[in-house]
Amino acid sequence: MKILSILILCVVALSSCATLQKKDKGEEAKEKSRIAMDNFNNCTVKNVDELDDGYSDASTIALALTNYCMIEYVASAKAHSLSINKNNKEINMYTNAAYSKEAKIKASINTVLKYRHDKLSTITNKPNASQ
Repeated sequence: MKILSILILCVVALSSCATLQKKDKGEEAKEKSRIAMDNFNNCTVKNVDELDDGYSDASTIALALTNYCMIEYVASAKAHSLSINKNNKEINMYTNAAYSKEAKIKASINTVLKYRHDKLSTITNKPNASQ
């Protein structure tokens, strides 16, 4: 009876360790996803001024911006898919969807719109020299 109690205790302890490892891997995947997304966002913010001609529609610039930051975009898509999906089929489906034109535009459109808004605000808020 004493051996059975010890055996049950060991099984419970080992299963607790396995659960903790799974949680740690999940948290690690989420952290990698956040870092990869930050890297992509930093790339888009850094390069939007160079790519935005002020005449093309925002979606065209957003697509160009995502393509310009493609290394960071792919890394963030893969890291994100690993943080939310459990099997290879789901990961591949998510990653493939990230390569669509619509997904690329969606990834950078807010950066372009914020850039244009801030630029317009700067222009319209300049003090008038004749006053």
